[in-house]
Amino acid sequence: MVVALAVAALAGMLRAADGVEARITLPAGEITVGDPVILKLTVTHPPGAVFDYPDAAKLSAPAAPAEGQPSAEPDSSAPPRFLVEEVRPVEANPPLPGETSWTIRLRPFAPGDTKLPALVLTYRMPGSSEARSVATQPIDLHVMSVLKSDKEEPSDIRDPWWLPRALWPWIVGVLIVLAALFTGRALWRRWRRRTPVAIPEPVRPAAPPEPAYDRARRELDRLLASGLLTQGRVKEFHVLLAEIVKRFLGAHFGFDALDRTTQEVLTDLERLGVETSVASALRPFLASCDLVKFAKHRPESDQIDATVGAARALIELGRPRVAEQAGGVAA
Repeated sequence: MVVALAVAALAGMLRAADGVEARITLPAGEITVGDPVILKLTVTHPPGAVFDYPDAAKLSAPAAPAEGQPSAEPDSSAPPRFLVEEVRPVEANPPLPGETSWTIRLRPFAPGDTKLPALVLTYRMPGSSEARSVATQPIDLHVMSVLKSDKEEPSDIRDPWWLPRALWPWIVGVLIVLAALFTGRALWRRWRRRTPVAIPEPVRPAAPPEPAYDRARRELDRLLASGLLTQGRVKEFHVLLAEIVKRFLGAHFGFDALDRTTQEVLTDLERLGVETSVASALRPFLASCDLVKFAKHRPESDQIDATVGAARALIELGRPRVAEQAGGVAA
């Protein structure tokens, strides 16, 4: 079925008590079922606020009726009116310290009046580990059908736009390729018979991989000696520092942490059953790095030293124990 999506509201917006404001902006115009709809989720906030990745799965739930329609209990077995395909952060250039945005890509599947539910986001203010939340306003939508009415005449049959080509050029081309392959193989075999066979060198055993602890310490020492801080390249220093710690944690606990957000790394540690003390130490460290990377924060030298010390403490989780190095000799 072909339908069209008419925007019934341009944005949904709520403001939290501490000045954090979330809104969803919808594109104008009409769209047919199956075509993507790009929503923009924008949050204005005090500089330094850190947001978790938005969970847009709620938008795929069976929609509630819009205003003016009789209310009914949602049918959990009914297919959703929308399918959320992708949530992607928007990188502003230059960065905006007081604004964070994502794009949400979804597709409509059914016509009629519906309501886009509120989307709740979790965040933390600078210097606080307390989780707070802000939500958007629900948005009424009207999905219109673009099927022809009974009084309209059906469209004429269109002329064919493509005709099959003759097969003989393809047959000739395949024969030429086969002949070239046969000739090349014969020449190669003749050349190989005249070429003396080289004795292969003995295969040397591959060097054992470098332990994650040793690699992380080596990378940290090289970063501290790079002179980035004396050159004023504070953001680049914190980006590389966070990558060193994430790469170590991924190798030490067995998961991919390098290209994941702070919340995704913490979620993976919880899923793997890692001690909560690790997440408690990792959360403020990554929050400090995120402030410099995304909020243009310029930390003082003592704050940088504290962040480097937190990185060293996290890397020390992988230090080999003395009993393991002794190989059980004491026993």
